[in-house]
Amino acid sequence: MGRYGLRQRNERDRKLVEFCKRRQLYVTNTRFTQDKRRRYTWKQPGDIGRCQIDYIMTKTRFWKSVRNAKSYLVVDMGSDHDPVVAKICITLKKVQMAKARKHWDREKREDATL
Repeated sequence: MGRYGLRQRNERDRKLVEFCKRRQLYVTNTRFTQDKRRRYTWKQPGDIGRCQIDYIMTKTRFWKSVRNAKSYLVVDMGSDHDPVVAKICITLKKVQMAKARKHWDREKREDATL
């Protein structure tokens, strides 16, 4: 997918890239340099081979907020897939509260003028 992917692209990878372009998505876990054991996300039965087939995608607007993304091999989930985890740092925009308007009480004002 990116600079730090594991292998050459195949037809499914090309389809995923086209999908990401159409939806303005960014594949984040191929952006960071990791050991090869942190890039693998799927093991073939019998542990014959390993591939990177699970990805974390974010909107291109937020791609800079992802600090790191990698797979964890130590988790025993009973699956041939390893979980892919991303560290994200989001800064929220401060929302200004509108100032309360002063409402004049017309009845009190008319009484004061009389």
